[in-house]
Amino acid sequence: MIKKEEELFDEWKKKRPGFVSDGIVQLDNYLESEFKILYLLKEVNGGKNWDLRDLLKKGERKPTWDNIALWTFGINNLNKNYLWAELKELRSKEFRIEQLLKIAAINLKKESGSHTANNKIIWGYAKEDQLFLKKQIELYDPKIIVCCGTPTGDILKKFNLVEEFDKWKLSFWGVRYHVSEQNIIIISYCHPEARIDDNFKYFPLINTIREITKSLKYSLD
Repeated sequence: MIKKEEELFDEWKKKRPGFVSDGIVQLDNYLESEFKILYLLKEVNGGKNWDLRDLLKKGERKPTWDNIALWTFGINNLNKNYLWAELKELRSKEFRIEQLLKIAAINLKKESGSHTANNKIIWGYAKEDQLFLKKQIELYDPKIIVCCGTPTGDILKKFNLVEEFDKWKLSFWGVRYHVSEQNIIIISYCHPEARIDDNFKYFPLINTIREITKSLKYSLD
């Protein structure tokens, strides 16, 4: 997988000279996780020719990754129910590192942007790079994809980054989702930094994935 990723990125960098690498943070942890979880995001902020994974291994980029760490913990512990007060107590740099080592993170736009992403620009990059993005997702073989923020889910659907499908389904919690022919769970969700309280972002996501896995008869024991 690592060699194929290097070959893919080398080709991609010819097109995007300021290329910021991303992907699986720590391969062993990702493969050993309860679910191989991939987070699809818009873009990174600041600089050229660096690797997002290096920051995630250090537990940095706190606002977004604090929530993604909690989401990852919840997804990998679907058989347990936690109070929000308990979950808040888990938050620490050490916890963030532990959880982020288990994930893959892909940015649709591989060149740095500003603090507030321009969705029109994101759409343009994704259209131009759709074949690269599809190959990257296929390479990581995720079981759950969480599309983080408008318009990541719509881009995934429009350009068939996993497969072609007609329309999103709605969970009991009102969350858009699709289950692929290979039983990949795709969630179209808010950004981790969406301006609502973190508990209102955590529970609908976790309960939606719990609902879907039960319908697919995944073992939660």
